[in-house]
Amino acid sequence: MKVVASNRDSSSPLLKSKTLSKLLPFDIIYLVGDTDYISEMNVVEVLDNIMRERKGNRPRAEQWQIVQVLLEIEREQPVGRLKLMEKVGMSEATVKTVVRRLREAGLVEVDRVGGVLLNERGRSVVDIWKARFEIADVELRTIGWVGNLLRVVGGTELLSKTSVVELRDLGVKSGATAVLVAVFRDGKVELPPMTVEEVEPLLREVRDSCPRCSDGDVAFITTPRTPQVPYNLSIWLQRIMQ
Repeated sequence: MKVVASNRDSSSPLLKSKTLSKLLPFDIIYLVGDTDYISEMNVVEVLDNIMRERKGNRPRAEQWQIVQVLLEIEREQPVGRLKLMEKVGMSEATVKTVVRRLREAGLVEVDRVGGVLLNERGRSVVDIWKARFEIADVELRTIGWVGNLLRVVGGTELLSKTSVVELRDLGVKSGATAVLVAVFRDGKVELPPMTVEEVEPLLREVRDSCPRCSDGDVAFITTPRTPQVPYNLSIWLQRIMQ
């Protein structure tokens, strides 16, 4: 897999290609093999296709669990079904169905001895997700929260497409009971609409909880702590940013 073009590099002759033009504007375009292009838009389409009903059946897994499975495969590969079940908390039948759908989507290969592993196309999907999102456990003692932090690289572009209130609502829709949206810009952390004086101790905790966050990033801090929320939220956000 290699990056063949980026919308940040307008000098690239590949950006003039009719094949590629329909994928823009996206931050990253990957070339897989000779003809298969993967972009942020394609990742959402791939996930939708995996979940699509076929012959009256659809995976019992949720879409966020498909992302979780792909990331676990990348971390543990090659990984057997039993270990995958343990890691993602699915039944054997569900894992079997998900793996079959991933194979049909051209994202994984199954070795009867070693287990499941990502192929080049699968790695490109995971790489695109990881280039945009990062998930961590977090504890904010100033407000008594134990939860998750979802870092969105370049997430301030979300604020040009939707409001902070709507972003919080997406967190709740993803399964959170409470959501903080932290914006990193000009070397500072903001928790709109609260003022600095109101939340200075909390700002320090947020900053310390996301050491990799930099200007242009947005961090979603959600409670309770469950993998469902950040993975679900990442899919909603990817749809907005595509």
